[in-house]
Formats: sequence, structure tokens, C-alpha cells
Amino acid sequence: MPTVRTLGLWKHKYPDFLAAIIEARRASADLYDDRRMELVDELIEKTRAHEEKAVSFPKGVVDGYKVAMQELAREAAIRDDSRFSDRHKVIAEVKSGNTGEGMDAVYAKMREVVEAHKDTGK
Repeated sequence: MPTVRTLGLWKHKYPDFLAAIIEARRASADLYDDRRMELVDELIEKTRAHEEKAVSFPKGVVDGYKVAMQELAREAAIRDDSRFSDRHKVIAEVKSGNTGEGMDAVYAKMREVVEAHKDTGK
């Protein structure tokens, strides 16, 4: 297996390699999300079956499904955060050689994004 440094060099040197990695990460994220949705469907099906029998569905089972679905969602977000995460990227230009003024721009941009996020109610 190549080292992390070697992989980084290959990404810069071979655009096709980078494109293949990006596509593999997207496909992997889709697999995790598909499995999560299968669990959602499975849980809905089981709860309906219990409702038809007028039997309560064990809370521990629901909690177990919830944990599994959260983990699958987290794994999908790790692989493709542009589609499976609610994180926002903050980009602020910081010029080298300044004495901290650039960080003020970073924090101002972060405040702007947080305020916009509050205003949309998400």
C-alpha cells in the first residue's frame, strides 16, 4: 500500500487518479447512505407489523436502529461532506506576513455564516 504522502503526490501529478479517488469516495458515501435508508425502511416495516398486532415495539430496538443509522450517516458524511453533511465551508483570505489582522477576517466570515445559518432556521 502506498504511503499517505505518495497518494498526495499522485493526486497532484495524475489528474485521472484524483478523479478516480473522488468518484470512489462518492460511490462509497452512496453505499453508506443506501444502507442507512434500508434500515429506515426496515424499521418502518417492523413498527407497522407491531402496530397491526397491537403490540408495542421495544424502545431498545428503536434506539439500536437509531444508533446504526447515525453511524451510517456519519460515514457517508466523512466520504462526501458536500452531500451528506450540514457543515459549511468558510473561506477567508489571510495574507502572509500580517500580525493577526487576517484572523479577524476569518472570524468575521465565520460570524457571518453562523448568523446566516440562524436566520434560515436550519
